[in-house]
Amino acid sequence: MELRPERARRVLGLVRRDVDGNKQVALDLQNELACPLRHVSTPLALMAEIPAIADDRARALAQFEGEIVGAHAAYDQPDTPLGKAVGGLAQSFEQEGEVTGIGVRVTRKEPEAYDERLAEFVRELHGEFERVITLGSLRLLHPVQNVIAGTRVPIGEGAEARRLDAGARPGVLETALHHLPLHTAVCGVKSRAMSDVYQLYTMQNSPYSDKVRALMSYKRLPFEERIQNFRTRFEVLQARTGKTMVPVVLTPDDDALNDSTVIAEHLEERCPQPATRWSNASVDALAMLLEDYADEWLVRIMLSSRWYHAADAAQNAAIIACGMTHGVWGLDFQRAAREFPPGIISTVPRMGATAENAEGWYAMLPRILDAMAAALGDSLFLTGTSPHLCDFAFYGQLNQIRRDPTGHGWIEAGPEAVTAWFDRLESACRDGAETAGAPLTEASVLRPLVEEMAQTYLRMSVANAVGVERGDEAPVRVALRGGFAFEAPQAKYNRKILAANLDILERLYGGGSALPDEVEDLVLTELKPLAASGSQLLRERPALARRV
Repeated sequence: MELRPERARRVLGLVRRDVDGNKQVALDLQNELACPLRHVSTPLALMAEIPAIADDRARALAQFEGEIVGAHAAYDQPDTPLGKAVGGLAQSFEQEGEVTGIGVRVTRKEPEAYDERLAEFVRELHGEFERVITLGSLRLLHPVQNVIAGTRVPIGEGAEARRLDAGARPGVLETALHHLPLHTAVCGVKSRAMSDVYQLYTMQNSPYSDKVRALMSYKRLPFEERIQNFRTRFEVLQARTGKTMVPVVLTPDDDALNDSTVIAEHLEERCPQPATRWSNASVDALAMLLEDYADEWLVRIMLSSRWYHAADAAQNAAIIACGMTHGVWGLDFQRAAREFPPGIISTVPRMGATAENAEGWYAMLPRILDAMAAALGDSLFLTGTSPHLCDFAFYGQLNQIRRDPTGHGWIEAGPEAVTAWFDRLESACRDGAETAGAPLTEASVLRPLVEEMAQTYLRMSVANAVGVERGDEAPVRVALRGGFAFEAPQAKYNRKILAANLDILERLYGGGSALPDEVEDLVLTELKPLAASGSQLLRERPALARRV
């Protein structure tokens, strides 16, 4: 929802009122907000930065009502890092109305990345709000899928405030108000002076934050790390990027970046030494496929373990609450611990990871660790003698797994080669580096890891793309390595990420190179269903299509 001012900007808050015995939420027209945190009783999803209502009561719209239903048939899972993105509506829709200078517009937005999708939704507030469901990926809050929001939501004018009334269900607010992008003049956020220091905004339990922090440290880039809290989440992250995901990097040129892969590309261009990409096109292309595998597939294992084990979930709820409430007056710790995590948990089943099939996801981790150990037997890092970007991606996910009580035991019980890799990478990040090493000359050591990637993540991605292009709404069902029966809603986002990976291969083959012989068959075999279905993804990439 975009509230577009027609007159001078003001920032108003939400107040609670009893009108004729009914509980209502109202915009306070009498008092402007000095900052985004108006009152401790305001629900997290309704903290208001609502600008510019010209107080012209004669022009008030008597009523704006409508049925807004966004049924998300295809789970658009992401980075950002989002970030790679979750969300999106099944179709575009648009409603407009005006209340004394407020333009109300609901539109489809591009889905946000998955890197920390903390959808704020409120279960209960003093018995007054039973639920708030965020509507899609509307520039702010990370989305909740299968949205039904706003049954008969009138916007009218009261004696003291224009109110949003839940109508037929007193006590239940069935519409979602979203934060607007904060403007520096409103928030008091001033542009940073030019310097050589980067600003890095993170969360403690974000794998993509770990990835970017390690990368920046390895490149010896000066940066100040700031753990996001509820205030900076909106005054900085959302204001500068239009999203509320971490990590966010503010560059010395005052550019704002999010999505860990985008950040990595910028850092590689800005600080090419030590390099984290290989000049050898074949090995680099393979390593970038592995980087995406870590970002998009290992995260599902991490999230399943984190939120389906009680001890892990409790630890992470506390970590989230610690970050969000730190330095924020009036935001209750226990309330934050209850209300933030459900937004993350709600996305996990739509990624194909449920409590019922969680053991199948956990069974992948020992295979991955063993495959990593095979690669590390002949090399210091996964694809060469110095860290490639894929090392940082694997590190981000696996470091978060080992932070949790359950995952810590899994990593500790894993191969010593992986534990030594952790130590080498962290040592390289602590000390920094001047120059990069050399890529692998014998790619056969990577075959177990590429086989695991191809027969799980790549196979799922291809099956999903075929389903999306077929145009029906049937779930994606495919047997993965080890007999794991994957099932999830179709996801246009996953097709988009597959297209990006196919672009890597198209550039490789179009430039006269190829994947290393030792692993090429594993990748091309999984792409054959695209050829069999006449997929547009291959028709648009002729060099790759000829190879498949």
